Amino acid sequence: SILIASLFCIFLDTTLTRRTKQAIFLLLVVIFGAFLLLEVDNTKWSSLTLLEERSSLTSRVMIWQAAAKMIGEHPLLGIGVGRFQAVYLEYQQYFPPYLEWAVPQPHNMFLAVWLQTGILGLASFVFLVGHTFFLLLRETKKETPALLGLLVLYLVCGIVDTPYFKTDQVFAFWVLIALIFSHSEEGAPTQASTVQ
Repeated sequence: SILIASLFCIFLDTTLTRRTKQAIFLLLVVIFGAFLLLEVDNTKWSSLTLLEERSSLTSRVMIWQAAAKMIGEHPLLGIGVGRFQAVYLEYQQYFPPYLEWAVPQPHNMFLAVWLQTGILGLASFVFLVGHTFFLLLRETKKETPALLGLLVLYLVCGIVDTPYFKTDQVFAFWVLIALIFSHSEEGAPTQASTVQ
């Protein structure tokens, strides 16, 4: 998430020269490569990435399959707020051997929004994020790449986790959205409204 968000920041920053962007990109690739090399023998890293029976990735895939089955059965209204864990346990019969028992969220922000708020909630969330991206991409202010990078960081992390449903992170998300709207020309007060 950090690598992808950093790349967004670098390539959208109009104050950096092409050579500087290339140098920063190369540095990020070297840092990421060094991280991967240092973590090759780490059991936590290998259990996260390998598709072993009890790996984190295998558990997530099973959780996503259960969430997809729930969505298939409740596509319009979802299952309701705060009900994922209870409903998830009912679906254990479809996914033997069941690797995870106490899962409060589906480890994907978009699946979680859909399951808790239905298709209308998901459409509203996607519209909000899409509109926010649109506002940022129209801006040329120096803070724009950093704001876009933060939004991308949040959304990429949301593919494999549910940061939106953690109190401190949902607060940070809405502060970020407010900053983006106040930063944009569309969200800024007009000359006429400031005179009145």
